[in-house]
Amino acid sequence: MEIFRSMGPEKRLQAAIALSPTCRKPLVEGVRRQHPKYDERQIVLAVARLMLREKLFFAAYPEGRDILP
Repeated sequence: MEIFRSMGPEKRLQAAIALSPTCRKPLVEGVRRQHPKYDERQIVLAVARLMLREKLFFAAYPEGRDILP
């Protein structure tokens, strides 16, 4: 934590972007286990729904109303 706090804003953003795929992978696997019949697009939508606030998710993905995370 101390190393992260000592970074400037640009370095913290770079670190967060680098960690994003690492954090996303367990979400994808969890959605796959929870919804084994989902196709790849449905998995992408379910992960997005987990990561975004409901209002933003539905504004960005109106077709995702039937997708459960």
